[in-house]
Amino acid sequence: MINEFDKNKKYIFDLETALQDKHLKVNYDNGHDKYWVDYCDGKRIWDFNKNTGRIESPTQDYYILPKWCKEI
Repeated sequence: MINEFDKNKKYIFDLETALQDKHLKVNYDNGHDKYWVDYCDGKRIWDFNKNTGRIESPTQDYYILPKWCKEI
């Protein structure tokens, strides 16, 4: 599990990794977070600091935690 982003590395949001977070999994399974989690799966994390990253979409930005990601 990634605890902090490192500015010298690259990351993607990973569905399988993200759903290991029990809170996110509950919201995903009940449909609340399904849209954005599916949208972000496999997308590169941009504009991050050590605690949060960002994925842009045409309508909004999604703020991403390191523990939901994989290093690429």
